[in-house]
Amino acid sequence: MLLAALFLGIVAGRLLRAHPRPIGAAERMAAITIYLLLFLLGLSVGGDRSIMGALEEVGAQALVLSVGSVAGSLLVAAIVSARFFAADEE
Repeated sequence: MLLAALFLGIVAGRLLRAHPRPIGAAERMAAITIYLLLFLLGLSVGGDRSIMGALEEVGAQALVLSVGSVAGSLLVAAIVSARFFAADEE
């Protein structure tokens, strides 16, 4: 059912490509929906005692993973930029 809805959305998006107004409204609605879902997720996490009790341990692991992910992404982006895009500047 979810994949059918996604497929129908793709088809509708392709058909409405020439009319930017409905697509702009859809983007705003999608952004509002994402904010609402994030709020509800935070509400659910904040109300769960087991998650909040383990937040110190899980939070430290999450911080290490997040910092490592960002640092690794920046490193790879710098390497790719230096290797493939430096020649374009010369």
